[in-house]
Amino acid sequence: MKIKRILTALLILSAAAMAQNKVAILDFKNNGPASQQHLSEGIANMLATTLAGSAAIEVVERSALDKIVQEMKLGMTGLVDPKSAAQVGKVAGANLVVIGSYTALGKSIRIDAKVVNVETAVIVKGAAASAKATSLENLDDAVDALAQKLLTNLTGEQVKARVQGDLNKAGRLEFAFSGKEMIALLIDGQIIEPAEDLKATVELAHGRHKVQIERAKGMFKSVTELDTLIEIPGGYIVRAEYKNKKLNIYETVPVPGNKIEQSAVTTTTAGTSTEKVTADFGPMTGKVSIEFSGTAPAATSTIQVESGPSKIVILSSEGMCDVYLDGQKRASLPLSGIDEMATATIYDIKPGTYHIKIEGFDAWYDGTLTVGSGEEIKIKAEPKSFKIIGRSKI
Repeated sequence: MKIKRILTALLILSAAAMAQNKVAILDFKNNGPASQQHLSEGIANMLATTLAGSAAIEVVERSALDKIVQEMKLGMTGLVDPKSAAQVGKVAGANLVVIGSYTALGKSIRIDAKVVNVETAVIVKGAAASAKATSLENLDDAVDALAQKLLTNLTGEQVKARVQGDLNKAGRLEFAFSGKEMIALLIDGQIIEPAEDLKATVELAHGRHKVQIERAKGMFKSVTELDTLIEIPGGYIVRAEYKNKKLNIYETVPVPGNKIEQSAVTTTTAGTSTEKVTADFGPMTGKVSIEFSGTAPAATSTIQVESGPSKIVILSSEGMCDVYLDGQKRASLPLSGIDEMATATIYDIKPGTYHIKIEGFDAWYDGTLTVGSGEEIKIKAEPKSFKIIGRSKI
């Protein structure tokens, strides 16, 4: 069916309403073995995360749906009845509800989804989609394909291609706080504090991570305003902000590198030699390009190295200190907790020798630090104590 016919078959809405569909995504019903039951919520969360990337779609937050289902005394798992789904959607303020199911077929998994019109409690004709994962390892790709079909059916829009990343490398989340909002950010259950520039940078393993936003309600209470999953590709930086009660991922870029050029003289045994060798080790460790040219006995080689960035990790059982590199403040350590170390990480450092200064209530250390290419340096800093406790390749 063509997109025009699909859009005609959808809800008869005003142009303004079509520009911002509010969608509730309920848990998918498990038609397979009980061992696959955990995918019920997971598929719904992954689908919500992908659809939320569209400016034309507003996705109802998971925490709000959970509360509504509990108050209505409905079972969230496998809630596929259109009438019940429409009731939940109406209370949530949504005009569309996505319901679906999944079935294990050997190692593969088939996922089916339908869209319910909240006003009529009827499945929208033409707004259905299916996808198939050949294994659990590529379930993400299948859910992305499902999201693409649903989004095209609803709006005609295309989902942005998902960055694959490298599962053997760490990724990074850079989150921008707003000074006007009293919110707390939690990543995988851990509270993340902003730096002085109202930004927080967290290194995370390749894969999906739980993101929660808590808003202060009075002196000692808070309410969960966002509870979702976010994809962090290995070797990439994901930049996000929280605006109008919505997580906005506005940029995904590779971790930056640094270029170093060197020249050398090499010797060949006979004849004229011209040779070029390139080895690519990826964005985190770098690229090496070697080109040889000349006539024997002497030949000149040019070596170009595109190295990965380095980072410094500072640990302290005391905390409450600032770290400066060449006079520029690059990190602040909070007060350490009971039986915990305060930590801070400085990213994207080029190779070289730096003047490093660590200050608490007074100067803890004032000296130099040499940083190599693509390495992680761990430093333990205390009042009047500075010790490099580890150097390793990233």
